[in-house]
Amino acid sequence: MEQFNIIKQKIKQSGYTHEVDIEELYNLICDEIEDKISGEYIFMLKVTEDTHFEIKVEIFEEEFNLASITIQQNGQSFYIELE
Repeated sequence: MEQFNIIKQKIKQSGYTHEVDIEELYNLICDEIEDKISGEYIFMLKVTEDTHFEIKVEIFEEEFNLASITIQQNGQSFYIELE
């Protein structure tokens, strides 16, 4: 998907050097938002012992918007704006 490539590119531009499986991340987000009411949510995803993702999602009635991702790793923070 073109959107996945855009997200990968933005993650690299943030300075984060590790590979991120965007399709897996998308599927995890879909699982988390299932049955949630419309609104803004922040989900925390622990990737490794020293790496976690903070994912901001806006949920609408029929779709969702991945607003931003903040990656925290070893005291460093990488912010990715997606709106």
